[in-house]
Amino acid sequence: MSNEQPHREEDHDTPRPVSRIAEPTLAEFREFLLDAAQENPAPGFWRSTFQDSFTRVFVETIDTYLEKTGSTAGGYDPDEPAPLTRDYLANLARAHRGASQRGTAALDGLLDQIAYDLDLYDVRIMRGAWAGITEAMPRIALAARERGKSPDEIAQATGYTSSRIAQFIRQEKQRRAAVPLARYSWRVEVMDTDGEWTDREHGEGDLDPDDLSSEANRLIDESGARTGRARIFLWEGENEGVDADAAHTVDRTRH
Repeated sequence: MSNEQPHREEDHDTPRPVSRIAEPTLAEFREFLLDAAQENPAPGFWRSTFQDSFTRVFVETIDTYLEKTGSTAGGYDPDEPAPLTRDYLANLARAHRGASQRGTAALDGLLDQIAYDLDLYDVRIMRGAWAGITEAMPRIALAARERGKSPDEIAQATGYTSSRIAQFIRQEKQRRAAVPLARYSWRVEVMDTDGEWTDREHGEGDLDPDDLSSEANRLIDESGARTGRARIFLWEGENEGVDADAAHTVDRTRH
């Protein structure tokens, strides 16, 4: 059997640099400042304005220092891409938010740069990492809650909704308490003013099979359908089935 590694065509022209774990850099501190200002805005107009001005002055000072010392603040340098570093990924997320707001031309340019920077192996690594993060989110959310963060603050920092964060926290508490749970999928529907049912939310998660009625009402509430007529169908497993095969249903009207 040959030990020769398969040839990678995308690396044929230029070798890609190897990312190594290093101590935090000044450029990473710069990104931390920008993220912190966005994720933890000061309450009140004047305090928020002062915070923005202070952050801008601080970041511009760092940029000036990096320029004079010949360093860079990281990001999309086509001559020296460094994908999968925290600095790169933070810049990517911020640039994507900005480009999405500016329009198609800006977004197309960014997507072209991402396609240049990343190869197929990078994509596989990030997909695997995201799968791990998704499974760890209940533990991440509860750990942040135990440090004093509110569900709204955790939601703002992570990009999830507050109801989803609350679900993560409850899920992790149940896991710690060793409550035997089972996997269910569900669909929440609401009745429109014309008397027609409309899908409100689809989801799946671990629920208490001995208290499906409470679980169903909680899921309806978390979907935002706290008033009016709503119903939910629960199926065992990760896939929705036909309505008649639902393991549990709730149809309720609240004012």
